[in-house]
Amino acid sequence: MNIASVHVKGESLPQGDILGPNPIMPGEFLRLWVESTEPCSLVFIDLDGFPSDTLIATANPDTVYQLTNEMFYHNGTHHSTADPGHTFTVANCMSSERLVSVEALDEEGYSILFFDLAQTPLETWDRLTTQTDYPPALMICTDSMGREYSLDRPDSLSGIYDFDLLSLDFDFSFPEGQ
Repeated sequence: MNIASVHVKGESLPQGDILGPNPIMPGEFLRLWVESTEPCSLVFIDLDGFPSDTLIATANPDTVYQLTNEMFYHNGTHHSTADPGHTFTVANCMSSERLVSVEALDEEGYSILFFDLAQTPLETWDRLTTQTDYPPALMICTDSMGREYSLDRPDSLSGIYDFDLLSLDFDFSFPEGQ
């Protein structure tokens, strides 16, 4: 996810948005130097203006804090089914994009689940928890522009299939594959 602003509260730190005009991109780091040993609180705002949960940080040079998608889930709606079987969750972690279909494939590439969500798409930070007879080998989502995203495993920390721009199935034959 891209972070558009970071709001900080704490001793010896500037108040308000400390980021400036350039967003933090996936894989980038934000490093804060503080003079106080008092904890400070940080709230991250994504490109759509959704705030994260508050992160409480302390001045310790050996501590690294990680911003996760889970810190933004409270902004979305959690949809679920109650079928028997293996339970898993799919999340839309893309700014300003809607997921209009979700499909689960087995080891041989056969569809074991398909949801047409065109009438009720997954908006940014929405999640869908559902079940299949066994764990899927591949999850595929389609956005409202017809682009496909795929993941072969859930996030190692949350256990959720977090669909973001890094899961886009990019056609490397560009420009022929426009």
